[in-house]
Amino acid sequence: MSEVAVIDTGANAGVVDAMVAPVDAQDATAAPVDAQDATAAPVDAQDATAALVDVQDATAALVDVQDATAALVDVQDATAALVDAQDATAALVDVTLPSTDAPADTSTDSQLADAPCPASQTLCRTTCRNIDIDPENCGACGNVCATGQTCVGARCMAPVCPGSQQRCSGVCSYTLSDVQNCGSCGHACTSGQGCNGGSCVLVMCPSPSVLCNGQCKNIETDLSNCGSCGHACSVGQTCRLGVCGA
Repeated sequence: MSEVAVIDTGANAGVVDAMVAPVDAQDATAAPVDAQDATAAPVDAQDATAALVDVQDATAALVDVQDATAALVDVQDATAALVDAQDATAALVDVTLPSTDAPADTSTDSQLADAPCPASQTLCRTTCRNIDIDPENCGACGNVCATGQTCVGARCMAPVCPGSQQRCSGVCSYTLSDVQNCGSCGHACTSGQGCNGGSCVLVMCPSPSVLCNGQCKNIETDLSNCGSCGHACSVGQTCRLGVCGA
């Protein structure tokens, strides 16, 4: 018959309980740590929230700086635009308009190179003129032909010379007696000579006449040569003994 061993569970249980007790003590010791961690967790959450708020504030501050920078650029652009407008206004003010009451040009040959006239005309004062045929501006502005003359080829000329006269330099000349055009235009006689029949000849004038422009003139009574050749008396005067008087 077998023997059955009897185990005293009561005694052994005490040993087991004794062994387990230190573990429970460690757990009990760890419990305060867990409590501290649980307490620290809300603090960490608050710190994280505050950090997030700080990031948001920094971001907002950066946006404000960017907005301020953009506003400054806009102000600078507006200032530059105002300066440009002022410069444009000043440039407009500085423009000098041509005078509308300029003094009349009295020059006989005043011509403007850039005058708005056709190629065949010349600007004389304010009007385009053909100086080749204009008797008021013949050959040059202001050159007026004598009464009865016309302007041909920019030269003043008599239209038709009567009788045996010839046109010399635009003037009718009697070449048979004209000492400046004796026999032909431009042939002038020397001093003391006269033109007789188109030839220059030495002329002896009877006293008191003298040779004036190729002709004998009585300088005591001649109104156009009173006292000397070429001395003309005024209208209404007479020439007596070579003196002009009433």
